[in-house]
Amino acid sequence: MRAVGAVVLLGVFAALVASASGSPQRAEYRFRQVASGFDQPVYLAQPKSEPGRLYVVERPGRIISLAGGKRRTFLDIRSRVESGYSEQGLLSVAFHPGYAKNRLFYVYYTNKTGDIEIDSFRCRSGRALASSRKQLLVVNHRANDNHDGGQLEFGPDGRLYAGTGDGGSGGDPPDNSQNLSGRLGKLLRLNGGRWQVYAYGLRNPWRFSFDRANGDLYIGDVGQNAWEGDRLPAARRHRPRELRLVRLRGARPVQALTAEAGGNARQARSGLRPRRRQLLGDRRLRLSG
Repeated sequence: MRAVGAVVLLGVFAALVASASGSPQRAEYRFRQVASGFDQPVYLAQPKSEPGRLYVVERPGRIISLAGGKRRTFLDIRSRVESGYSEQGLLSVAFHPGYAKNRLFYVYYTNKTGDIEIDSFRCRSGRALASSRKQLLVVNHRANDNHDGGQLEFGPDGRLYAGTGDGGSGGDPPDNSQNLSGRLGKLLRLNGGRWQVYAYGLRNPWRFSFDRANGDLYIGDVGQNAWEGDRLPAARRHRPRELRLVRLRGARPVQALTAEAGGNARQARSGLRPRRRQLLGDRRLRLSG
């Protein structure tokens, strides 16, 4: 299936923002179309060193750069990418904080075997160097096509974070997200060349973003059927951290769980099966609706 879309859609977005007095005020943001004609665009990125250039990630396996009204192919790995199912494909790109000098960037995609793969590349003269590819991570994901995760992002600590899905199906039958020996259903962090499990108990963290003001991390974790939750773990270093369910979309009650380190998670309300979510290293976990 091919889809044609725009990088930025025409429309008006309304939001509540805090005023100087602390009370919320309504703010409106107007959008305009800047480009169109892409093949299933799923992500948009921009290195800090290139304020006049945008990078559009196309799910079949290309990244297109836009600058000054002109576009060119920055990366084409369609021969490596499996995008047959709607949740598969080339899903995001992250530019190294030192990209202006080292020209290093990272991509997250499902490869031809259906596994999750994260690779690094370098670029020269506005194009990625295919010969520079280095495979950084492969996670077995062949049992099902869905719940592939997809986000890469550098945190305020300068490290690369990746969100992986729980392996698919529905309800995580193998309990992959709770298995600390595996990398499915996790928030991973690359530290000194090694991947660490930073948080577990996630379902399909398709997108997440760090708050520039305080370092908090918002995770858009796709919910079962009609529900979708956004979770907020604080990402500050050297401080106690909390993983908290902050919003659930739909008519059902919000699930609230509490768990002490080494103890069992207990269901506080709702008919959903409890799932323990934790940031490793914390002495206490609290999820609240």
